[in-house]
Amino acid sequence: MVEWKDFQPDELLIWFDSLIPSTGKGLDLGSGSGKNSLYLASKGLNVQAVDISRKALNLLKEQAQMLGLKVWTFRQDMYQFPIEENKYDVILCLWSLMFLEPIKIQEFSRRLIDGLSPGGLLFCSVFTTQDPSYFSAERMLKRVSERLFESKDQRYLYFFAPGELESYFKDLQIIFYAEGHSLDFKHSLSHRHGWAQLLARKG
Repeated sequence: MVEWKDFQPDELLIWFDSLIPSTGKGLDLGSGSGKNSLYLASKGLNVQAVDISRKALNLLKEQAQMLGLKVWTFRQDMYQFPIEENKYDVILCLWSLMFLEPIKIQEFSRRLIDGLSPGGLLFCSVFTTQDPSYFSAERMLKRVSERLFESKDQRYLYFFAPGELESYFKDLQIIFYAEGHSLDFKHSLSHRHGWAQLLARKG
């Protein structure tokens, strides 16, 4: 029998599992195949998952149905998704914010804050200029502006400067903020990432 634990959620959610509510509404932006959406749903939240990939969302729907979890999927660019104000008890924006242009990141961050209900939690993780792929991008991708690159499939990739992620959410109560390096063993070849991670609460 498959259980939600078979789909390992992001470590930031595991670290702060005790803070995640057991009822309410969750929003997972850039959900991919939904390991984090499933995790929130397993806690008791009604979850909306937003991603541009039809294949990923189909997999998520299959898994949610198999596990009997409440997850609603939306195939859409997360920037275009209408985030209702004061609606969500948990918002996830994990490893997806860096696919926006800087001018959109600033505006989108405001929408994330507004979308939280009072006491709502925001989990956010991004890659920084300390990530080795930043130096690869400097060599191999088209540079659009400072720390912003365009891939061959015309997608943007932005690397956050030290302290930048935290600055966008200074109006929230910062529960946790860290920047660092770690090895990623989730793929066939382990590799290192430079990251910034944040957990914040709306007052």
